[in-house]
Amino acid sequence: MRPTAKIAILLLLLGTECGAEAQSDNLTPQTLHEYSQVIQAAYQFDTDLFGQMEKISTCLKKFRDSNGKLPETPDELMQNAAKSPLAANPYEPLRAALGDSGKDLPSGQERLSIQTFEEGAITSVQIDRLSKSPPSAWMGKPGTIHVLKDSMDSYIIWGAGADRLPIKSPASGKVRMICQLAGQ
Repeated sequence: MRPTAKIAILLLLLGTECGAEAQSDNLTPQTLHEYSQVIQAAYQFDTDLFGQMEKISTCLKKFRDSNGKLPETPDELMQNAAKSPLAANPYEPLRAALGDSGKDLPSGQERLSIQTFEEGAITSVQIDRLSKSPPSAWMGKPGTIHVLKDSMDSYIIWGAGADRLPIKSPASGKVRMICQLAGQ
């Protein structure tokens, strides 16, 4: 397969117009095989991002244990972390394929956002609802990690995938989130 076709397939996965043009090509067994490889690579990027989300969760718990509350900013969290929980952006290999939109792939601490949960206290009912149907506002640059916290020190962590939407479990289709309710 020519390199431009690989990029078109990747862009198709990302939902762009260029990728939609790839649908009209005749898909050969080789193309389908390479398409499968792209899907596997995207899943690996999502898995790597989820691993970083788990490290952020560990840092949040340690911060809360030490300070009696969750941090207000990424700076506050990172100053108290012995080692940065953020490795390289797992979507970095996509930079070339994304062209101009790949120029805004975040790196380092700019990949982390801490915000107040606008719906009051985080509950298990809300977590279930959000995992099935995240708000349309849940979008971010590929590789960003978003922490939503409430006044009770509960939190939800979600990460933006290559399509800028929350990463999802391929098995269940639900958003892959890490949730910690107060008192647990």
